[in-house]
Amino acid sequence: LMNGSSLANNGLGPRSLIPRAQVDNGRGNAYATENYNDFRILQQTARAASDVLSRATAEDFTLGSDAAKQRLISWTHFIYGLAIGTTAMVYDSAAIPRATDAPTDVVPLSGYHELMVFALEQLDLAEQIAEANTFELPDSWLRGNALDNEEFAKVIRSHRARLRAGVARTPTEREEVDWTAVIAD
Repeated sequence: LMNGSSLANNGLGPRSLIPRAQVDNGRGNAYATENYNDFRILQQTARAASDVLSRATAEDFTLGSDAAKQRLISWTHFIYGLAIGTTAMVYDSAAIPRATDAPTDVVPLSGYHELMVFALEQLDLAEQIAEANTFELPDSWLRGNALDNEEFAKVIRSHRARLRAGVARTPTEREEVDWTAVIAD
């Protein structure tokens, strides 16, 4: 009951009922805009992150200093992983936009397991880059807290733990969670 309300704003009232009601995903349902909004934002964020990575990892790309470039690449892998991972936790399937996709490509949908594998790979890359370089994230990037690369790696691990544990949907999937990895993160 983290979010509960007797109001129908954004469908919160009907969705906070116990027992849970099925989410109506049919066309024209009362909360169609709200249902689609999170999905759209997460997919747009993933697309933007893949575009940034495509440019930032190009040989001719420079950004003032190597530390600034590595910070950008690590941050972008982090955002990319969060967008795809959160999508995997919430939705059944979605696209995984990649830097090699043409603007007109229709990317096929992937199931939430495949989405999560990809998301964890992105977070692994973000952590590897953060741990291998020295940089600081500006205080405006994470809610007013400037972080050095080691503190940023801790943030990455905490999100990775949340995603690993949160994607499990059934008792069987919860038993299959690598709880040792979750605890280590």
